[in-house]
Order: sequence, then structure tokens, then C-alpha cells
Amino acid sequence: MQKSTILKKQISFIILLSTAWLITGGLLVSAYAEQYLIPSWIKNNAKWWSGGQIEDSDFVKGIQYLIETGIMKIPETKSSVSQSSQIPTWIKNNAGWWADGKISDSDFVSGIQYLINNGIIRINSDSANEPESTQRLSITLEGKNVVQLGGKQYITVKVTDGKKLVTDAAVSARVTYSYGDTIKTFDGVSNYYGEFRFSWNIEGYTPGTYTVFLDVSKSGYTSANGLFSFTVKDIA
Repeated sequence: MQKSTILKKQISFIILLSTAWLITGGLLVSAYAEQYLIPSWIKNNAKWWSGGQIEDSDFVKGIQYLIETGIMKIPETKSSVSQSSQIPTWIKNNAGWWADGKISDSDFVSGIQYLINNGIIRINSDSANEPESTQRLSITLEGKNVVQLGGKQYITVKVTDGKKLVTDAAVSARVTYSYGDTIKTFDGVSNYYGEFRFSWNIEGYTPGTYTVFLDVSKSGYTSANGLFSFTVKDIA
């Protein structure tokens, strides 16, 4: 009888340890997974960069913008004193492999951290660490990834608070060529469906990469920013 009681206590202790390990392990995994957030559409930029369709400087400026505006979240990384302008080949290879799903998000993030550590990407810490509001705007962007000269680009911006559609949010869009000169601007508000749509003819453009920067705001909400890149191709 005594042996049976001891055995039951040992089994209960083992179960308790196992449960604690599983809970602790799960929390650690969840905490690590939440250290960075990379929107899936950034893979387009990574693919173009690895294939030479986007210059190194354009890719760096784009990633810097995404981190500073809070669109991309990665583990806290401090820039070192020494600074470099050279991007190692392995980072560009990583970007291409990540875009193709051959390596994980954490592998891609390690390359971004390297760029920050070596001063290639410089982050404004004030904007990167802004406090989040309980009501934060969230936006999704849809448009053509490739537009031929003479064609038309259609952009749809959908605004939510993470769950519900948000109407009457102010939307400002700026179209640039390779993160440089502004080509066009659009302003408006989200409609009953939480959408703001705009389009324009691609005429007289230089073939290459164009980027749409968006700012969305509404009283009582934390504003949001977005970025969408597309390629203009000459008519074959």
C-alpha cells in the first residue's frame, strides 16, 4: 500500500514537471516568434533586389522606412560605431532564398540585423519605439505587381482596426520612382467598406521600380503607414 502511494506521488510529480516544461517552452517559443513581424508582401522587394531589379540603396532605404514606421518589427538591434557601405553577397542571397521560401523569417532577419549592426541601415529609435494605441489602424494594399507602359495601375487600400472596417480615415498616397522623386500624389478618405481606391495611366514613365508610400490617420487611432512596390516594363 505504501509503495503504491509513493508510486502515485512520483507519477504525479513527473506529470507536473512535464506540464510545467511544456507551458514554459510554449511561452518561450511564443515570445521568440513575436520578436519580429515581416509583412508577406515585402518578399516581392527581396526577390527583385536579389535579382538585381532594385539597387542596394533602394532596398536599404525601403527596409529602413519599414522599420522606422513600425511596418516591420524585428528584435532590438543596436548599430555599431564602425560603419560600412558594403552589403555582403550572402545577405542578398538570403533575401532571394527567403522570397522563394527556402529559408525562414529568422534567417532573413539575421541579415537585416547585420545591416543595422554595421551602420548600413540607420534607424531613428524615436520613431521605431513609439507607444502603441489600444486602437491602431491597420492597412492592406492591393495593386498590379507589373504594369506595362501605356497601361493603368489600380491601387486599393483597405483600412481596419485589426478586426473591423474603419470608415472616414484620411489616406494620403505618394508615388515615387526608386524611393526618390515623387511622381504623383493622391488624397482621400476610406469609404463605407473601409476602402480608398485610386488609379492612373502609366504613360511617359521610365521602366523600372516604383513605390507607393501611404499614410493613414483618423482621430482616436494610432496612424498607420504602408508601402507597395511595382515594376513598370517597356512594351515588348
